[in-house]
Amino acid sequence: GRVVSIDKENRCLTIDENHEYAGKDLRFWLELVHIDSSSSAWSGVTVEPVKPGDGRTYAAVGDLVRIHYVAQLASNGKILDSTLGKEALRFKVGSRQVIRGLDDAISNLSVGERAKLYIPSEFGYGQNPLNSMIPPDSNLIFEV
Repeated sequence: GRVVSIDKENRCLTIDENHEYAGKDLRFWLELVHIDSSSSAWSGVTVEPVKPGDGRTYAAVGDLVRIHYVAQLASNGKILDSTLGKEALRFKVGSRQVIRGLDDAISNLSVGERAKLYIPSEFGYGQNPLNSMIPPDSNLIFEV
């Protein structure tokens, strides 16, 4: 068990495993007061909103989605791939048919939303890129 103290004024959460109530069953309620829409904690991907979507319709794991994107290297802006002017990319959310960062981020965007996804290497291709256009350990930017 852990005791948690919340300092609302300083926006601080403390976990104290040595507190006199540690190990005891406690009940408490938390209220989510803010979500920063410019970034995300899911999988280390940072999202920069460009255009809002419908705000109601989100993909769930197992849903088939279609997206248009432009993928580029974060280091120099070199475009790696794009679906613009082509057929949209189709994939099943959560099936890892695409890189993890893109897979995780899509379910957090509503239909019609446009965003820039800043995907760190470990949620992209990591040390084993698909081709020579992508250096190992490259961070990526996806405009979706």
